[in-house]
Amino acid sequence: MNALMRGIKKIIPPVTAACLMTGVPAPALSGAAGEEKLPSLAEIYKDYFLVGTCYSAKDLKGERFELLKYQFSAVTAENAMKPDALRGGDGSFRFSGADNLYEIIEPEGIALVGHTLVWHQQSPKWLNTDEAGNPLSRAEALDNLTEHINGVAGHYAGKVVSWDVVNEAVADSPYPENWRDSLRKDSNWLKAFGTDAAEGEDGSDYVGVAFRLAREADPNAVLYYNDYNLDNQNKAKTVAAMVKEINDEYLSEGNDRLLIEGVGMQGHYSLGTSPDNVEASIELFKSLGVEISVTELDITAGSESAGALNARNEYKQAEVYAQLFEVFKRHSDVMARVTFWGIDDASSWRSKRFPLLFNADLTPKQAFYAVADPEGYLENFEMPERIEISDSKAIYGTPVLGDGTDPLWDAAEEIPVENMLQAWQTASGTAKTLWDEEYLYVKIQVKKSGELDNSSPEPHQRDSVEVFFDEENCKKGAYKIDDGQFRVGSDGAESFGDTTNGTGFESFVTVEPGVGYTAEMKLPWRVAEAKVGARIGFDAQINDAANGFRRGIAKWNDPTDESYIDTTNWGVLILSDAPKTPDVTEESEPAPKNGGKSSSGWIIAAIGAGLVLICAGALILIKRSRRKG
Repeated sequence: MNALMRGIKKIIPPVTAACLMTGVPAPALSGAAGEEKLPSLAEIYKDYFLVGTCYSAKDLKGERFELLKYQFSAVTAENAMKPDALRGGDGSFRFSGADNLYEIIEPEGIALVGHTLVWHQQSPKWLNTDEAGNPLSRAEALDNLTEHINGVAGHYAGKVVSWDVVNEAVADSPYPENWRDSLRKDSNWLKAFGTDAAEGEDGSDYVGVAFRLAREADPNAVLYYNDYNLDNQNKAKTVAAMVKEINDEYLSEGNDRLLIEGVGMQGHYSLGTSPDNVEASIELFKSLGVEISVTELDITAGSESAGALNARNEYKQAEVYAQLFEVFKRHSDVMARVTFWGIDDASSWRSKRFPLLFNADLTPKQAFYAVADPEGYLENFEMPERIEISDSKAIYGTPVLGDGTDPLWDAAEEIPVENMLQAWQTASGTAKTLWDEEYLYVKIQVKKSGELDNSSPEPHQRDSVEVFFDEENCKKGAYKIDDGQFRVGSDGAESFGDTTNGTGFESFVTVEPGVGYTAEMKLPWRVAEAKVGARIGFDAQINDAANGFRRGIAKWNDPTDESYIDTTNWGVLILSDAPKTPDVTEESEPAPKNGGKSSSGWIIAAIGAGLVLICAGALILIKRSRRKG
């Protein structure tokens, strides 16, 4: 047992130490007279990096504030310092909420992080568009950007340790070789700066302009570029190229300090997140000479529809947290801060998927202990071999496909396709399955309020659904002859995985503009015999696209983005018989409630009883006549 684990056992009472070693969550102790506290994450990591959280107003008083002060050394305002919170419709500045935060945490020695100056969301429209929603001219947008950054960063100069100057400017699935073309096309800052830009300019320089303005307004703050999905190597390389070019240009002008001094990796992760990918991105940004922070860390576990976090997923979540903190500690020479995006599951923006260190009642989860001592946690616990596998029933029946309205679908079980693999909550939906001796039938209804996008040349980058089908439910990694990946686009285009034979496959798509689309498929049985009770490997996936890129992935069971090469974590379908229906004729009456008989039933029963009495009477008469004889 290492020194830190021994230290923790000295700090916490026996009940908590037992919980740490057995995996049973301990109560969160308040530290009142006679009580001992949990270990403090701020104290544990004080020689490595700051440990932060984001706050809402309810976190600044009572038990929640006591926990915040004890566990965290930095605070980011979840919303109070975003542009729409700081600016009124008339352009006035509104600092009272963020000022109140600073005045409360500053005496406690807690660092304040500024978040965020420039973002395509949660910003007043008047900053970069006119009343009709059209982009302002470059000159007007530049004036507004200058006023905003000077006003906000100037007001908090000397009060914040760092600023997330530009937030989420790069699109998902970008092109690393050209960061300018990879900026989000839906950013009104990009559109406005590009309206009347000089020849050869496309508006992408708004990123560098924002950092220059922030440097002038607050010379002492560390300036960050902040984004999500930076464990994706393509996106990380794109951001690295942008940071390097902007910094090289700034240094070439004779400045002796980097303009972009930090990269914020948001860290909205899932059970399928690869710590190796996170570490690869840290090493990439480290090579630029910048500091790195994990700015919005949470790890989702379980399904939104589950209602509770099962023990297996809680342990898996803790394992991923422990593995990540091992990575962060290895790179503590450049890690400035690790900030959790909230204190407890109930207050999280992803609350239905239990992403944080504390339960709703502020008791610690396995994740807390994993973070407190990642090495000790991994050493002392046997992690589950496999991610929790969901199952569902496929009802026997042969539907008529075409528009998704065959009544047979009404009896099929609903499978939620809602486990998000990426940061944002994007398109989701439900799947249903039926089967007969020749085919497995799948219907997936996708909910998407925005426009469908099928502009990418890559099928998986379009709005589409995918079905993963393992006839023998082997769950042994690489694809075998009985495994398949079947994809149908919202435009009806079919495509298949590299090892999948599409022979005999058929699909039908119905689009409902502004609502989503429905895809129906029939997948032929190629190897296994379809029969009642058979168990098959199955998963369903929804790809959400925008601006020519896939921006979100929703799954049924597999929390990884490796279903296309690995069958291990697919869910299970159990083939069941057709639902039994009562034999009802036109003359028959509905069965009465509470086990009673219908009127016709009573009549039949009365007649039967009468016949029994008649027969009984006849037998008595016969016996008497025999005696008389």
